[in-house]
Formats: sequence, structure tokens, C-alpha cells
Amino acid sequence: MNQVLKAKLKDRGLRLLYHARILENLLRRRSKNAAMILAYHRINTRHYISSTKLYPGMYVSKESFELQIDWLAKHFKIVSVSRIITDLKHEQSKAWDEPLCAITFDDGWYDNYEHAFPIMKKYNLPWTIFIVKNTIGTSRPTCYDMCFEIIANSHELSRTLTGIESVDSVIRSNLQNRIQKARLVINQIRRLQADEFDRVFAELTRFYYENLDAEEIDKKYRFLSWEEIKRLQDSGVEFGYHGQNHYMLTKLPEYRIEDELVLPVEVAKANGIDIKKIFCYPDGQFHDGIIKTLQELGYEGAASMIQGFNNFRTDPYKLRRHSVHEGCAGSLPHFLYNISR
Repeated sequence: MNQVLKAKLKDRGLRLLYHARILENLLRRRSKNAAMILAYHRINTRHYISSTKLYPGMYVSKESFELQIDWLAKHFKIVSVSRIITDLKHEQSKAWDEPLCAITFDDGWYDNYEHAFPIMKKYNLPWTIFIVKNTIGTSRPTCYDMCFEIIANSHELSRTLTGIESVDSVIRSNLQNRIQKARLVINQIRRLQADEFDRVFAELTRFYYENLDAEEIDKKYRFLSWEEIKRLQDSGVEFGYHGQNHYMLTKLPEYRIEDELVLPVEVAKANGIDIKKIFCYPDGQFHDGIIKTLQELGYEGAASMIQGFNNFRTDPYKLRRHSVHEGCAGSLPHFLYNISR
């Protein structure tokens, strides 16, 4: 059975389950006395997503997002991540008599302000954005985004582009599907220790600015400014921390971890921002030493990418979240199926 036919059959089956309210009832059972946290990254129009070269798994269309928020507002009590953590720490979660849901966004992209904010304001709901200190006010791709842009847009690539054989061997492969190749290369980069990662990022950056129309591509990668963060905070948006540079913490040497985790209190205060002591693990990766450092720094909890619901047994430093993107949630039936698993 080819992939197109398989996708059509799945879509038809989920629509039948949706109209029979089976997905809704399943989600109701699984969310009883529990809190669900949804993890988004970027929001843009359906036209933009379909007409622009984008790395898969990062975007939800604003059309899909509004349908999701409308449905969630009718079936869940929407709360902040801080509320969930406080309840867990004080064992109030044992008394949850209705399902809770928190809406979170990772990285602090400008399109959160442009497209998500009007929808969340329309429904008057709380939400949380996890920001990365050194990307605030910038417009440039991250290492993974830069890798995607290079592979997607370059006609010829050096056989030793990064100098790391495990990465370059995938770049040299004969795989014709550039999106798939970019995904495989990025997965290799994710496995690198910090020193090798820094070398790869430096080589990708050099190639990117020497060979691509970086000025035009950079427009796709705009992050929130401090001024925009202030406007969002003044409207009730909660801000947590996602690290100084978005390094995968499990790949850093121990002596560099604390620098990534320390809240930029002074610069945030100078811009009128109160960053909550809530952390979000980059790529969802953590270990016990990272949790210990967070606790020593006074963090109240942290969000992972472990899928599932949170209840009174959940460790506040291992909050479970459901990842949401257009590929798995482009319609309400697909969205409900994804978050009910």
C-alpha cells in the first residue's frame, strides 16, 4: 500500500471516529484528574506553510491553531504551566475535578506574536512562551534551521562540509529527497558532543553566508524582541526559560551547564520582563544532574518532551507534553488523535 493511499485511509478513519465522538470520549477518559500540556513552536498561515520551504515538524497553521484552541477552550480548563507546577508541588493535583490544559511555545519566535497572540487574546486564555536569551531580537536560523536551508537550497555541497565524518557521510549520500536528507543530517548533528557541535555550526554558518541569499532567508527566522515580549507579558503571557543558546544540555560538559540555565535576570529586569522560574529542556533532553542544577538555581519545574498526561505522581521537573505540528494535527480529528495517545 503506497503512502498516499495509507494517509487517505487513516484520514477517513479518524474522521469517522471524530464524528462518532469516540476520540472525544477517549480523550475525556485519559485526561480525567490530569493536566495536559501542549508544545507548539511556530504559527503561520496555511498558504505560507504550503508555499515555503520549511523544516517539517515546526509549524502549525493559524487556521488549524484557532480550531484547536476553540475546541480546547470548550473541553478543558486552560491554565498556565505555573499553575500546574504549583498544584503538583502542593499536592493540589489530587483534587483536580476537571481536565486542565496548558498551551506552551518553545524558542520565542516572532510569529507567536504575529499569529498566535491574536487568537489567544480573542479567547482570553493564558499561555507560556519559553525564550532563548541569545536569540532575542535577532533574525537568523539556528544550527538545525541553517542545516536545513543549506541542504534544501544548495546545488553543490562540499564533500567535507562540516569536517565531521558522521555528518558529512550523510550529506554525501545519494538520497534525492532533500527534506529527508536534511532530517537525517540534523539527527546526526543532534548526536554530537558540544565541541563537535560548535565546529559544525561554525562551518555551516560560513557556508551559509558565503553561498546562500542569507539576507532573504534570515527573514524566515525572526525571534521576539524584548519590546514584543513586554507587550505579550502585559497582556498576560507567561515567560519561562529555554536556555542561553538552546544547546542540547545532555551534550554539554558539566562545567558549561549552569551557564546555560542561569536566568538572565538583570537584562530581563532592565526590559521590564519577569521570567518565571520554569525551564524547558532544549530538544526535551535532560538527566539527573541537570535537574539537580535547576533545583539549586531555584527553578520550580521543567517541561520535557515525554508524551503523556500529568497527574499527582508527575515529577514537576519532568512535565509531560504533547508535540503539536501541522503534520500530525492539520485537522481536528488528527489533532484529537495525536493528543489522546
